[in-house]
Amino acid sequence: MTTSHDAKRSGKSKTLTSEQLDQVIHHLPSYKHQIVALTMRNCACRINECLSLTWECFEKDYLVFPYFITKGRLNTRTIPLAPKFTKTILEWKKYCEKLKGSELLETDYIFPGRYGFNEPLSVRAFQYALKAATNKTEITKFSSHGFRRTCLTSGNSKGVSLRTLQELSGHKSLETLKRYLEVSEEQKREAIMAFS
Repeated sequence: MTTSHDAKRSGKSKTLTSEQLDQVIHHLPSYKHQIVALTMRNCACRINECLSLTWECFEKDYLVFPYFITKGRLNTRTIPLAPKFTKTILEWKKYCEKLKGSELLETDYIFPGRYGFNEPLSVRAFQYALKAATNKTEITKFSSHGFRRTCLTSGNSKGVSLRTLQELSGHKSLETLKRYLEVSEEQKREAIMAFS
């Protein structure tokens, strides 16, 4: 059943401002949920891809999304990480090691489920947490896919080329990618001014 706070399954999730994303992340109920959200925000990945990551996928300053966890199992994507986010992931790793009580294995999930590191957090568990956070912030029509849409739209508005966004997002075609991107009234005005 869809409520006023759910993104319609058949529609697009809303894109948010940076401040709105910060609000949603702040209101997620646990550190784990916050790191999941930050990963989607920083890597433009899908929720299933994010939750399928193991520590083998983390290398110094990038995350590797192996082809077998991507939609359509098309290509492996290597996503460079911003220094601030790399630090966040390293802090999360230390927290996980403390939680596990031993060194993490490469096969351990970065976002473990409730029964340990050999299974990932479920999509449903994250969706429940996100719904609670959006209810608290009174942000409507935002789903986990909104992190991806917002990330790609933000990159586009800051002048990142469509080809670069396609490489990072793993979209098979530019046409598919273009459907993700929102264009603001301000961007339209700036374009018109550039014509003069």
